[in-house]
Amino acid sequence: MKYDIKQNGASLAIDIQTDASEEKAALLQQFQACQSGQCTCPSDAYNQLDKMDVQQVNGHIKIEMTAKEGMQLKAGEVARCIAFTGKTIK
Repeated sequence: MKYDIKQNGASLAIDIQTDASEEKAALLQQFQACQSGQCTCPSDAYNQLDKMDVQQVNGHIKIEMTAKEGMQLKAGEVARCIAFTGKTIK
Protein backbone atom coordinates (compact mmCIF):
# COMPACT_ATOMS: atom_id res chain seq x y z
CA MET A 1 0.00 0.00 0.00
CA LYS A 2 1.21 3.48 -0.90
CA TYR A 3 -0.47 6.72 0.01
CA ASP A 4 -0.08 10.44 -0.47
CA ILE A 5 -1.56 13.13 1.76
CA LYS A 6 -1.96 16.73 0.64
CA GLN A 7 -2.91 19.49 3.07
CA ASN A 8 -5.27 22.13 1.72
CA GLY A 9 -6.19 24.56 4.50
CA ALA A 10 -8.58 22.76 6.85
CA SER A 11 -8.85 19.78 4.50
CA LEU A 12 -6.71 16.78 3.65
CA ALA A 13 -6.79 14.99 0.30
CA ILE A 14 -5.58 11.39 0.54
CA ASP A 15 -4.78 9.09 -2.37
CA ILE A 16 -4.24 5.43 -1.46
CA GLN A 17 -2.93 2.87 -3.96
CA THR A 18 -2.94 -0.87 -3.43
CA ASP A 19 -2.76 -3.67 -5.95
CA ALA A 20 -4.40 -6.29 -3.74
CA SER A 21 -8.18 -6.33 -4.13
CA GLU A 22 -8.64 -7.94 -0.68
CA GLU A 23 -6.58 -5.19 0.94
CA LYS A 24 -8.53 -2.52 -0.95
CA ALA A 25 -11.86 -4.00 0.16
CA ALA A 26 -10.69 -4.19 3.80
CA LEU A 27 -9.41 -0.61 3.70
CA LEU A 28 -12.69 0.64 2.26
CA GLN A 29 -14.58 -1.19 5.00
CA GLN A 30 -12.41 0.42 7.69
CA PHE A 31 -12.75 3.92 6.20
CA GLN A 32 -16.51 3.51 5.88
CA ALA A 33 -16.61 2.54 9.56
CA CYS A 34 -14.79 5.80 10.35
CA GLN A 35 -17.37 7.70 8.31
CA SER A 36 -20.11 6.26 10.51
CA GLY A 37 -18.30 7.07 13.78
CA GLN A 38 -16.72 3.65 14.41
CA CYS A 39 -13.08 4.58 13.82
CA THR A 40 -10.56 2.22 15.47
CA CYS A 41 -7.51 4.40 14.90
CA PRO A 42 -5.72 5.27 18.17
CA SER A 43 -5.73 9.02 17.52
CA ASP A 44 -7.68 12.14 18.39
CA ALA A 45 -7.79 13.15 14.70
CA TYR A 46 -11.33 11.78 14.46
CA ASN A 47 -12.50 14.27 17.12
CA GLN A 48 -11.41 17.12 14.83
CA LEU A 49 -13.17 15.70 11.77
CA ASP A 50 -16.26 17.40 10.37
CA LYS A 51 -16.66 15.53 7.09
CA MET A 52 -15.05 12.52 5.43
CA ASP A 53 -15.73 11.50 1.83
CA VAL A 54 -14.41 8.13 0.57
CA GLN A 55 -14.45 7.14 -3.10
CA GLN A 56 -12.83 4.70 -5.50
CA VAL A 57 -11.37 6.46 -8.54
CA ASN A 58 -9.35 4.64 -11.24
CA GLY A 59 -8.42 1.86 -8.83
CA HIS A 60 -7.33 4.26 -6.08
CA ILE A 61 -9.05 5.05 -2.81
CA LYS A 62 -9.58 8.81 -2.56
CA ILE A 63 -10.45 10.37 0.77
CA GLU A 64 -11.30 14.00 1.42
CA MET A 65 -11.28 14.95 5.08
CA THR A 66 -12.45 18.34 6.36
CA ALA A 67 -11.78 19.60 9.88
CA LYS A 68 -14.40 21.11 12.16
CA GLU A 69 -14.52 24.89 12.10
CA GLY A 70 -11.53 26.38 13.92
CA MET A 71 -9.64 23.08 13.93
CA GLN A 72 -6.80 21.74 11.80
CA LEU A 73 -6.26 18.13 10.75
CA LYS A 74 -2.60 17.11 10.94
CA ALA A 75 -1.29 15.12 7.98
CA GLY A 76 1.22 13.27 10.19
CA GLU A 77 -1.50 12.14 12.58
CA VAL A 78 -3.67 10.91 9.71
CA ALA A 79 -0.66 9.13 8.15
CA ARG A 80 -0.18 7.23 11.43
CA CYS A 81 -3.86 6.24 11.31
CA ILE A 82 -3.56 4.97 7.73
CA ALA A 83 -0.44 2.96 8.66
CA PHE A 84 -2.25 1.54 11.72
CA THR A 85 -5.27 0.59 9.60
CA GLY A 86 -3.00 -1.06 7.02
CA LYS A 87 -1.40 -3.21 9.73
CA THR A 88 -4.71 -4.25 11.29
CA ILE A 89 -6.14 -5.63 8.04
CA LYS A 90 -3.20 -7.89 7.19
